[in-house]
Amino acid sequence: AFGARDSVYAASLVPAFLFLGGVGALVRTYREWKAERGWAAWQGAGWFLLLLMLFTLAVPGSAMMAGAVE
Repeated sequence: AFGARDSVYAASLVPAFLFLGGVGALVRTYREWKAERGWAAWQGAGWFLLLLMLFTLAVPGSAMMAGAVE
C-alpha cells in the first residue's frame, strides 16, 4: 500500500506470504492430527490461505503492467 505501484518485487511478496502461511497451516494440521487433537480448523485455514494466494497472483501481474504503461 505504501510502496511503488510498479514494484514487482514488493507485489510478489503478497502471494508468497500467503503461500507460506498456507503451507505452515497444513503442516500444523498434520502435527495436530498425529497428536489426535483438533485439526479441522487448521486444515480450513490452510486451504483458505492457499486459495487466497491463487487470487492474489494477479497482484504481481498488475505491477508489471503498471510499469509497462509508463
